[in-house]
Amino acid sequence: MSRLTPLHRFCLIVSCFIFVWPLPVYAQQAPKTPGKPWDIEASILYQSQETHKNEWADALSTDKRYTLPELISLAEERNPKTRLAWEKAKQLAAKLGIAQSELFPTLAAVAILENNSSALFFETFYTQNLFLFRPAISLSYTVLDFGERRGKIDEQKASLLAANLNFNDVHRQVIYSMVSAYYKVMLAMSRKEAAEVTLANARTVQDSVEERLEQGLATLPDKLDAQAASAKAEYELVAIQGEEDIARGELASLLRESPQKKLSLESLNQTTGFNFLTPDATATIEEALRFRPDFLAKIQRISAAQADIKSKRAAYFPKLTISANYGRLAAYANQEHSPYAFGQIPVYQWQANFNWVLFDGGRRRNELRLAKARYEAALSEQQEAKDQIEFQVWQAYVNLETAKKQLAASERLLLASQKSYEAATESYQYGLRNVIDVTNAQKNLAIARNTFVEARINILVAMAELAFQTGDLVHIGNPPLVNPP
Repeated sequence: MSRLTPLHRFCLIVSCFIFVWPLPVYAQQAPKTPGKPWDIEASILYQSQETHKNEWADALSTDKRYTLPELISLAEERNPKTRLAWEKAKQLAAKLGIAQSELFPTLAAVAILENNSSALFFETFYTQNLFLFRPAISLSYTVLDFGERRGKIDEQKASLLAANLNFNDVHRQVIYSMVSAYYKVMLAMSRKEAAEVTLANARTVQDSVEERLEQGLATLPDKLDAQAASAKAEYELVAIQGEEDIARGELASLLRESPQKKLSLESLNQTTGFNFLTPDATATIEEALRFRPDFLAKIQRISAAQADIKSKRAAYFPKLTISANYGRLAAYANQEHSPYAFGQIPVYQWQANFNWVLFDGGRRRNELRLAKARYEAALSEQQEAKDQIEFQVWQAYVNLETAKKQLAASERLLLASQKSYEAATESYQYGLRNVIDVTNAQKNLAIARNTFVEARINILVAMAELAFQTGDLVHIGNPPLVNPP
């Protein structure tokens, strides 16, 4: 038996170490059983938290009083959807640059180093060595393609414009989300103020009833009714405070802040609406079809599909391409029993390539059919979007007109309920009304206050909804478009 050399022994030891020693497994594995959830490693959780770390943490101050335009601007900057749409638009801008580059010739520097060794036979073999070095400049240019490249460029231009419009549409959606969340906070704040006033009135009535009970002018049931009215008002105030906290958390989340962070906002009296309204519903719908970025993007998809059809049709025609190169040839030669020889000379070459595909198994025909189908689909999507937009704008327009009338009615209701409550309280002081009449008047006044507050917010929400449906919201942020390189 032959003995192992030291090298063989070393290789054997290393092999045993690799294949036998239990090494930790860092790759992802499938769960071991179907009956238990997968045990996530702590390192994976840590990496996930680091990847999704909020880069805007603690960027907003709780001392500053933010206005609605400021919040809109912050939401546009911080929302990842706007960056995603921006990056997609940049990708299409690069694709447009690639398509435009095909209109220009291709110029390349080429250097070829070659070594040939062969044998010559003259009754005896003689070895011959030849070293070649050939630097050159190579030029290639497509002279004629019957519009194929131009069709690709037009397609990418339309796609880039559609991406820019989608970018604006993302801003429109982000703005509307912020406006809606802001008005939810405003509604909760206004309802809380109304509930605080209602609670104060209920406690005033309760104090008055307790005072009259001590004087023998009221009964124990009157006192209990007044206490129940105060407790109900306090219960409603606590519920509304919870609604405000939730609304503020939603607002902070849209700004990529912690929901627990309470931002200081301007009051409802300082909030303004959108002064953009057109005279009638027809003009409003026409405005939406002119400015809605998502609708304009669908129109650009139709243009892109038309350009794609043009490019696919051009593939049926021949192409003419010219190419040329110019350089120098330097050669070093040596033959057995002979000295080295050297020589150099300028060399050039050009050619015209006429290429016409006569048969490709139906590929061009099917590509053209695909392009036409995409065009018809884009037309259908555009028509469907037009019908939806017309209804959406009409619905938003009617909601705004309804909100205007409801606000006027709520003002009259609040005024009448306030006078009724004052009259009932005064009559109760003179013993002409009982406490049930006062609590009912107080209840009606609370309902009127909430109705008025909701009507004020509803008209702002309706204006924002109409601005959203007509595409006018994007004029607030005015985000820049991505230009081709």
